[in-house]
Amino acid sequence: MRDERHVTAVQTNAQGYITHVMNDAESWSPRSAVDAILDIELGQCTYYVNGPEGRTQVVDAHEPHGLYLRADSDSTDHNNLLDLPQAS
Repeated sequence: MRDERHVTAVQTNAQGYITHVMNDAESWSPRSAVDAILDIELGQCTYYVNGPEGRTQVVDAHEPHGLYLRADSDSTDHNNLLDLPQAS
């Protein structure tokens, strides 16, 4: 059974990419984006956010410069992951 991890905050770098996902109430937090991507790729954990339409899966996405985290597509034009509070 995969561990399901509720993400409630993120940290981003100067370019706006997510560097860490977190939930202060959980022992796994904070988790680096690199490790979260590996968790997703290996099928060990799923990450999700609660958005305007309910639960949205966090997925890894590909771009020319590498992998990054984003919320799975839904009918809103918001990135639910980037809409979370920024942790310092």
